[in-house]
Amino acid sequence: MTAAIPLTIIGGYLGAGKTTLLNMLLRGNHGKRLAVIVNDFGSVNIDAELIANRDGETMSLTNGCICCSMTDDLATTLIALSERETPPDHILIETSGVAEPQKIATYADALPAFQLQAVVVVVDAETIRKRSKDKFVGGLVTRQIASANLIVMSKLDLLTPSSGDEIRHEVAKISAARIIASHDAALQETILVGSDDRRHATIEAENESPHDHTHGNQFAQWCFTSDVPLDREWLLSMIEARPRGVYRVKGILLLAGEPTRRQTLQVVGRQVSIDAGPVWGDDQPTTRIVAIGARGDEDAAHWAADCERGFRA
Repeated sequence: MTAAIPLTIIGGYLGAGKTTLLNMLLRGNHGKRLAVIVNDFGSVNIDAELIANRDGETMSLTNGCICCSMTDDLATTLIALSERETPPDHILIETSGVAEPQKIATYADALPAFQLQAVVVVVDAETIRKRSKDKFVGGLVTRQIASANLIVMSKLDLLTPSSGDEIRHEVAKISAARIIASHDAALQETILVGSDDRRHATIEAENESPHDHTHGNQFAQWCFTSDVPLDREWLLSMIEARPRGVYRVKGILLLAGEPTRRQTLQVVGRQVSIDAGPVWGDDQPTTRIVAIGARGDEDAAHWAADCERGFRA
């Protein structure tokens, strides 16, 4: 009988550092054939020299790892991975920043070909105190942390040691899960090998949860696409003008003046980065930007409408 494939869910709020963690695992010297299921390849930022080839919704890497774009049917993607001639040694699923990892874990754990290893939640040490008290997203952020079997604390290096200890203590009040810093040398082994106390994650049935599960209605998502190269200065001005109700912006860019190479846009808080990625190759050069914000926020909706008009101009 074929052994079940270990499966790990990686969650956390928008901008917490999930993609950075995935990159570290993909580039690690662990000898495992990893499969990573993500919402969009572009957000993973794999170096061009690490990409062996792209085939539809799958990107093969030179180290034997692969990335798959998440389809509407997660089960279909998982089963296809398990039926490959050389199946992966371990599967990682990156959840959306506004999703509850527990729900994905419950669903995936029901498939007999896989064994849920852990629910890993990345927590931004710099912003967690503010996020957890936010009237719109605080409940979601708290539930994400509470569902974890392992908590990875990012951006501790931006805090003083005493402030970092305070944040750890506050997070520990929400979850009894082990807390490990994102820069800890043991992080890679901890996630891919695990320890006996969390190797078999147990997921609480959704109908047993006392929490409100209607949070999905709190968020709005706006998508912008264009085959026409964007003016960098116009884009930056639109990002700078975004209201507080727009929480996160990310995407792949086709920029004027740099048409042969895709650019990756990441906007978290007031931090904006546009980084050069690999050449487009056989891919159709297209800008694809996603913004996530508060549903019902008029300022955010007006901003999105302005962006849409700008893309059509």
